[in-house]
Amino acid sequence: MENIWPGFDFEYFRQAKRTRVGVHNPGLGHWQLFLCPEDGYLEITARIRRSDSKLSLHHPFITPFEGRGRRNSSQFLDADPQMRELSFRWLHDSLAKAVELGAEFVVTHLNHGEGVDDLATARELATEAVERFARMSGEAGVPIHVEFLGYHPAFHAPEEFVKVLAVQPELRLCLDSGHLHRWGQLHDGDPYAAAGRLAPLVSSLHLWNISSMDEYRERGHVPVHPSQRVEDGYLDLARFLAKVLAASPAAAVIFEPSVPEGMTAGYIAEGVEWVSGLIAAAEAGA
Repeated sequence: MENIWPGFDFEYFRQAKRTRVGVHNPGLGHWQLFLCPEDGYLEITARIRRSDSKLSLHHPFITPFEGRGRRNSSQFLDADPQMRELSFRWLHDSLAKAVELGAEFVVTHLNHGEGVDDLATARELATEAVERFARMSGEAGVPIHVEFLGYHPAFHAPEEFVKVLAVQPELRLCLDSGHLHRWGQLHDGDPYAAAGRLAPLVSSLHLWNISSMDEYRERGHVPVHPSQRVEDGYLDLARFLAKVLAASPAAAVIFEPSVPEGMTAGYIAEGVEWVSGLIAAAEAGA
């Protein structure tokens, strides 16, 4: 890992992933940080920040918040208005921290898989949420990237994200390869066609892979790696990246691997080097 991210502390990275405190995901010239305690975020940021790399935050940046845990941080499609307002207050805090730390942008979900199960109502709530996101982003002077997540009972189709975000040019999309693949598996969808539809909105990417729900339960976010095969259930990451980068070549690239027992820094590094090569080839027009 040293040749990719000089000074990278793999044991600290592994510990943060397992304790879910100060989780820091490395990217290409980029670091993304979330799940920090209020009394420790400055120290954590100073420890992982690099002078030659950009920083972004993933909402919720601070947890707990008002006595609540992460699952309540993005309840923007919840039927309970009090839960929605809690999420907006929490996102406002994440934006304020981004200003304080000089972060490039903030990523947020619309939900964590729960919410109203009526599509028309979910659309109304999503429209209201992104309108408020746009105002909050403008007031803070920090871009917001809405992450694609396909687990909501009604609002999960890529077309729904396109509809609500296309009318808010201030906002951008964070496209997560693993979540998009899981959406395809759950709803019998085509992740590559979906990536093509979403690509013009993309300004950041989260990269990980998965073959099945069973593997997800056992290993979480599997690090991307050139050995992963479509016939084994994995997303064709090269094809996915080609779709997205053709429309959004400047998207920030962030890796989101879990670190289960037995996972090595070398395996993760091989995947990062592979992705770096794919992106270089795309930039060269190969």
